[in-house]
Amino acid sequence: HPMMRPVQAPASPPRPPNLEELIEAAEARNAPNMLQVCRGVRDEVER
Repeated sequence: HPMMRPVQAPASPPRPPNLEELIEAAEARNAPNMLQVCRGVRDEVER
């Protein structure tokens, strides 16, 4: 779990433009894995 920082984060953080396509592709392939994908992306962003 990432440490809480006293920085006000925007409601939806900026994402690379191709992330939407990656999500759509993953969703089409295997929807149940989307939670893991989102978690992985969030971990990468918050590092």
